[in-house]
Amino acid sequence: MLPQQKNKINPFESKESPLSLMFNMLFKKYYHAAEQQLASAELDRYFYVLGLICKHEEITQQCLANCLQIDKATMVRVIDYLTEKGLVKRTPHSEDRRAYIISPTAKGLKLAPKIDTTFCNLNKLAFKGFSSQEKNMFLELLSKMDDNLSAVASNIPTQKIK
Repeated sequence: MLPQQKNKINPFESKESPLSLMFNMLFKKYYHAAEQQLASAELDRYFYVLGLICKHEEITQQCLANCLQIDKATMVRVIDYLTEKGLVKRTPHSEDRRAYIISPTAKGLKLAPKIDTTFCNLNKLAFKGFSSQEKNMFLELLSKMDDNLSAVASNIPTQKIK
């Protein structure tokens, strides 16, 4: 790359750029803004996970993992982190010895409104200049993409480890 070309590549300018790259770049900007707005909280990541737990009050660890499409090991680390911060508690499920119920603590519930407000404000910022029709169309198109890619992902055979 020539020196004058440094920092001038913009994947949003090319229709051939992978969608994953563009979504990843948007995610990083969105997440960084969330980190800045929630810097005063005693939480530096997993904002949405905590918000989801607070919204449902009690949710199984497996349900969270499925909802967020996170593998079990990663979900355990997320819950461990939130537990160490005193934001959630993990209790054995009364009917299934293999399952755990995740619920927010008072400290976690106290952060929930700030998390909700932050994401609401960031969504408003992200959709600035969009008409309500454009916003709805964008969300419908994202959902359609999700359906299309889910169909492809479900047809990929999983390899068995020997």
